[in-house]
Amino acid sequence: HQSKKTAAKAYTKARREGASHEAIMAGLAKSIKTDSRFRELQFTPLPASWLNAGCYEDSLMEKPAVRIAM
Repeated sequence: HQSKKTAAKAYTKARREGASHEAIMAGLAKSIKTDSRFRELQFTPLPASWLNAGCYEDSLMEKPAVRIAM
């Protein structure tokens, strides 16, 4: 909920540079699942910073499921 106008400009810029809405949303969903910064609000990047850095294009490795041997 911070810097909404700046985030809107960053989103528009990313779209102009060829990123689709779907790619940005998929990148966000993947980041939320795998990027540790999203676990605590104080460390979560601002939307404009995240978009300007092109983080939606990051290839984050999903953590494998933990298996417990029995």
